[in-house]
Amino acid sequence: AESSRRLSNPDRGFYYIYGYRITDEPVDYATDLRDRTREDDATRLGMMQINLREYRTGAISEEGLSNVRQLFAAMADSDKKWIVRFLYDWNGENEQYLDIILQHMEQVGDVLREYHSCIYTLQGLFIGNWGEMNGTKYTDPDSMRELAARLADVSDASTFLSVRTPAQWRKI
Repeated sequence: AESSRRLSNPDRGFYYIYGYRITDEPVDYATDLRDRTREDDATRLGMMQINLREYRTGAISEEGLSNVRQLFAAMADSDKKWIVRFLYDWNGENEQYLDIILQHMEQVGDVLREYHSCIYTLQGLFIGNWGEMNGTKYTDPDSMRELAARLADVSDASTFLSVRTPAQWRKI
């Protein structure tokens, strides 16, 4: 039957993009994310861009990992499912090293498994300008397979991966 009733359309539709740069400094992610999403009661999806620029040359510190965990706890407390993208820049100036990216995937794995129920999809493989899998030297089939395999290994089996293009999916 036709209706003018508002539909919440869970797990589909438009979304807003939220981004956090992870550092060693403490942040009240619960309050900040609640404040940032307060006016957004019309969508049930959100994109969370998690910028690991601070750690692009080495391991994520304990403080940084704690902040990632707190951010995911805040995301889980929201009324949204999250498209999650890890990245290293917001300026199109990425320079990443495969061994560090693989290490970071491993480091955030516990958080991805613990909070899998709030993740709609993991977007990308931590590579490229803006995390969009372009402008990077790691789009060859071997690198992409290695990155996708590691991300699959460290995340929950119920968590899906989305990539930028069908050609990238075929390479993987």
